[in-house]
Amino acid sequence: MARSKAGYSSEAEVEKSWTPVVDIYEKEDEYLLIMDTPGVSPDDIQLSAEKGVLMSSGSRKTELEEGEFSRRERFQGSFERRFQLPDTADVETIKASGSHGVLTVVIPKREEDQVHRIPVTH
Repeated sequence: MARSKAGYSSEAEVEKSWTPVVDIYEKEDEYLLIMDTPGVSPDDIQLSAEKGVLMSSGSRKTELEEGEFSRRERFQGSFERRFQLPDTADVETIKASGSHGVLTVVIPKREEDQVHRIPVTH
């Protein structure tokens, strides 16, 4: 991050886009996407799925005025992430929830595409 001679971050540096970090898990019957969105209300996050792509976007703003900062390092502004969905994803039943700065997206697998284990007997 760019710093002035006094060690302060420049306003331009903290006002640009930022990228939330994401973990993606595959389970037997669903995919789980967990995205860190600290300081972003779930009401300020938009999710959509179109043509095999899950899109997430939102923004983080501060309540303080520019002149009130002695130092600013936390990124503010908008974010956007796109994820290619596998063919097995059931986009009609995707569910999302946000709590404590973490967005959780559950992407069920289509039933006909789930692996059906067949026991082999003796």
